[in-house]
Amino acid sequence: MRSRCEKGQVSKWAFCGCLALLLLASACNQQTSADTRAADESAIRDLDAQWSKTAAANDLEGTVSYHSDDAPCCLPTPPSPPASKRFAPCGPRFSVRAFPCPGR
Repeated sequence: MRSRCEKGQVSKWAFCGCLALLLLASACNQQTSADTRAADESAIRDLDAQWSKTAAANDLEGTVSYHSDDAPCCLPTPPSPPASKRFAPCGPRFSVRAFPCPGR
């Protein structure tokens, strides 16, 4: 006669084995979708060519129509003004020296 501990061990192993078989069977039944990368690439290239023609024609409404309504507008950052203009509001007492003055 088996002890209570041994019965628990057998049922635990049986449960783990059934679970493993169930997971294996469900993993084998997954269907793969068709490969549409070539068609997707062709569609993107066609849209890009159409957008380029519209932008070259200076058609703002047509160019913007290719973007979604919530698309971010990323404008280029303007160049930084020279240091003399950036520090001008600080007054004449403020000076910036990149190199030490000769003779000091």
